[in-house]
Amino acid sequence: MPLKKKRSTLDSNKLITVTGSSGFLGKHLVSSIRSKGKGVFEISRKNGFDIRSYESLGRVSRFDIMIHLATRVYVPDSFTDSRVFYETNILGTRIAWNFAGSSMPILFFQAHMSMASQDICRSTSRTP
Repeated sequence: MPLKKKRSTLDSNKLITVTGSSGFLGKHLVSSIRSKGKGVFEISRKNGFDIRSYESLGRVSRFDIMIHLATRVYVPDSFTDSRVFYETNILGTRIAWNFAGSSMPILFFQAHMSMASQDICRSTSRTP
């Protein structure tokens, strides 16, 4: 007997928020979500959001699912400006996680990479 393909049971009234929506993964994911008739809210630097700022995320009024893709990925820049990589990839993820938790979504997914110099990594014990 052939296996039946399991269908998504996500209601169309569930609002999906995607951070990093203007990046490579984000723009394709947003397109795919919309093609299935689902509601999606985009968070990216291009539309005025800063993942490193809880107040910036506070402009989002409601969501049921957060897919966190916002990240800095250009590795050579991680060596010349490692602070921005740390703030975006590590602190930004922590802020997105805390924000999602306060909004009680049904799912939080993240995908990112982290590159930072040893000096930045050592300073994390003093960083909130």
